[in-house]
Amino acid sequence: MKKCRFCGEDLDSSYQRRGFCDECYSLLLETPERFKAEVLDYIEVPMMVINVDDTTIRTANDKLLKFVEKSLDQVTGFLGGDVIECIHAKEDGGCGGTIFCNDCPIRNLINKTIKTKEDQKHKTLIQSIKKNGDIIKIELEVSTKLKNDVVFLQIENYKTLL
Repeated sequence: MKKCRFCGEDLDSSYQRRGFCDECYSLLLETPERFKAEVLDYIEVPMMVINVDDTTIRTANDKLLKFVEKSLDQVTGFLGGDVIECIHAKEDGGCGGTIFCNDCPIRNLINKTIKTKEDQKHKTLIQSIKKNGDIIKIELEVSTKLKNDVVFLQIENYKTLL
């Protein structure tokens, strides 16, 4: 059985990918400034921290950087569609400003989290992105949590759809 990376408590299967027990995870979320990329790297799934005011990415962990094949400098301060290379992000208006953005499942999930102040857990989303010049669809299992002035977004699972 896996243990919490901070306190060593046994984790049941629902928390093993996150890597922290509820108590330690809540403690870490209390002060977003504590969530530097090095701390986020302990989380075993891709995670980003999103600013509530403008929905740009404040920081991200190494798993997210690997997933999007970018450096932290190429992610910090950018909108999610630019980072994951949404097929509409390069159109007139850019990420958040095209006619397609109202139907963006990731954007809508983040906005729902901000508006309702409720965690969104294990939501399945489908997103079209560009990868190595090709347009592909990916299925993401995502959870979000609002804390202070940020939204924590975890990609718990993902796969390419045919």
